[in-house]
Amino acid sequence: MTFARFVSALFVIASVLLLAGCQEAVLCGLGTIERNGVCEPAENSANSSVACGLGTYFDHGSQTCVSNHIPMACDPGSTIPVVDSATGVTTCVGAGGAVNCATPLICPTPAADKVSVCGRIVDVASGQPVETDGVRTNACQDASTGGPCALGLAFFDVATFIADPDTAQPAAVESLHIDECGRFRASNVDLPDSPFLGIGIDDRDPSPDRHVRSGVAFAVAPGQTLERVRVYAVDRDTDRAWTTSAGNPAVLGGKTFGDKGVYLALFRDRGRPVAGVRITSGEPLTETDPANTFYFSSADGTDQIRTVAASSQATGANGAGLLLNSPLKNHSGSGGERANCSWPVVQGASISGAVFVQEQHMIASHSRQKRVCP
Repeated sequence: MTFARFVSALFVIASVLLLAGCQEAVLCGLGTIERNGVCEPAENSANSSVACGLGTYFDHGSQTCVSNHIPMACDPGSTIPVVDSATGVTTCVGAGGAVNCATPLICPTPAADKVSVCGRIVDVASGQPVETDGVRTNACQDASTGGPCALGLAFFDVATFIADPDTAQPAAVESLHIDECGRFRASNVDLPDSPFLGIGIDDRDPSPDRHVRSGVAFAVAPGQTLERVRVYAVDRDTDRAWTTSAGNPAVLGGKTFGDKGVYLALFRDRGRPVAGVRITSGEPLTETDPANTFYFSSADGTDQIRTVAASSQATGANGAGLLLNSPLKNHSGSGGERANCSWPVVQGASISGAVFVQEQHMIASHSRQKRVCP
């Protein structure tokens, strides 16, 4: 071999080795490997190329991005957990300042197709919050704690609940928190098929039977947050007091108001009860049948809803009235209005075996949005 041919052969061998060395020196990013000089995903899964956000990793079992952060729990009385969808990090967002029973629970923003509802459980007779003895802001653990912890909340499509409260299926709820203050927070409640969401309340355990089933209802829209909602608990003593003071009227058929099923209207003006109001219903609105309509006296105190005055024809100082045998239809009131104000027209009903409570807040006349009368 001549020297020229020898140099040429060395050049060819060196070129081959150099090319091989370049291929082996390919630097691939994290989560990939070099294959035939090309960087490819390290896994062959069809989803392995999913770009998971910071703080998450691709789980091949679930085929989803999951957080690599340790789960954490936020104090339910003063904070709510907020999960960053990009990082998977949970942050406890606080209310700020001193936290006590007077501080409403923070109400989280629901998903676009659900609602969140927050508020307080109130005793219908006294108008005061239902609280445990020696009340603290602790979350309810079991019914033995008493007070609000002995009560259960459920959410319903109002139409199905009115049709048959015994068979109505409660809506799914992502989480429900009730504390010893009687405050509650329901996150991501499924929307009802009708435009109205009902909240039912009764004894958490059926024995002993201390409360009548009761409920309230609200118009809802997807993604809505309802705050400072009052849910009224009706204990058996109150129900018996209504029945006895009314003289056990024949229209009850030997039952109590709660067992028969009754509509309870609470007429309010800027939060205060209004006297001199008569319940109206139907279309057009007319005064309800006196045989089915009952109002209260002030024998137990101005705001107490406990003693029925059988001869009264309009609300007393507590602004409350009971109506029996009223199917689902428009309900309103007449009397006690301030100038340029009126009572709203709302759907309501007396529901078998339950007390349906409806707050009627005086609104500005000709207000399409039913704004509270200033």
